[in-house]
Amino acid sequence: MTIENRLKNLLSKFKVYDTDNLFIKGEISAYSYGLNLVLKGLELLEREAFIHTAQDFGITEKEHYYDRAEEGLTLDERKKRLIKMMTIGESDFTKSALISFLDTYPAAFTIQENPFTQEINIIAENSDWVNKNIDFLNVSIGKFMPAHLNFVLTVNS
Repeated sequence: MTIENRLKNLLSKFKVYDTDNLFIKGEISAYSYGLNLVLKGLELLEREAFIHTAQDFGITEKEHYYDRAEEGLTLDERKKRLIKMMTIGESDFTKSALISFLDTYPAAFTIQENPFTQEINIIAENSDWVNKNIDFLNVSIGKFMPAHLNFVLTVNS
């Protein structure tokens, strides 16, 4: 049922409005046009609010939230990376969580732990993407790591 038909149906129950009146029809038509615009906007917001259904700004907003605005990826690749990123909780500070976090980047990493110095060595395989985004990686990994752990990011030659 269209919005215009719903308005007519609701108003006819009050028996105050003559829905056959030309002026009332025009008013209902104007209201339904405006309400249709609002409805389309709400449907767009609902679609973009969820990663699985987002097609445009919903993905971009979530990427900015996670500092993940990587270029050259398809929409599906961007969605998969965000979903993987969102499965890591704030209390996930295990080696497997770090591996999951690093898997969201288009690069290969090796992790070496040194519990005596409380330092983690993260070795990235040399690639064009890593070389272009080394500063971005340092900042992103720094945000992920707990404050009591130090890490060193190096690029394997």
